[in-house]
Order: sequence, then C-alpha cells, then structure tokens
Amino acid sequence: MLTEQQPPEFVLAGYAGSRDYERLAGVASKASIICIVDYDMPGVGTVRDIARTQYTLHRGEEVFMVCARGISYIHAFGKADFIGLCELRHVEFIEPPHFVAT
Repeated sequence: MLTEQQPPEFVLAGYAGSRDYERLAGVASKASIICIVDYDMPGVGTVRDIARTQYTLHRGEEVFMVCARGISYIHAFGKADFIGLCELRHVEFIEPPHFVAT
C-alpha cells in the first residue's frame, strides 16, 4: 500500500504485506516469517532489505529477532520491545500462505 511516508520503490507490489505487529509476534513465535525492514545506510539514506524472523527463549524470556545474512536489524527482549522496534524499522511482513495459529 502506498502511503505518504513510503516512496513507490518501498511498496510491495501485489503481495499481502502486513504491519500488524501483534500478529507478527504471534506467528514469529511459531515459525520464521519473511519480512521487509528499513535501515539506514551511511551516505545513501534509508534502504530496505528482505529478512526473516527468529524466535527463542533465553532464561525464560522471549527473544525476537529480524535478521538477514548475519545482520540483526531487530533484537528484542519481550513482545512489547519487539513491537516497538518493528514500528521504528517500518517492518512489513509477508502473510504466511497457510494459517499459522497465534
């Protein structure tokens, strides 16, 4: 979806992209989810990358990550932190083609 905040090259053409971060946290705790994430590249500005979620428990605490090729764009302890960082990085995720219970 094209918004005032996103230039056309940042819009996912024809894909079922979502910014429902509550849902993303739920499905990411069950499976790795494909994401698009904004990041700042020195000398270039804001660019986007394709990444995926990772989820684990560390000492009983939920840990959510969005990463690609060894780069961790988001490393969050707990769901609230994850949602806040997704908002900051303008994460958009591809809805899984099959229902993933949250």
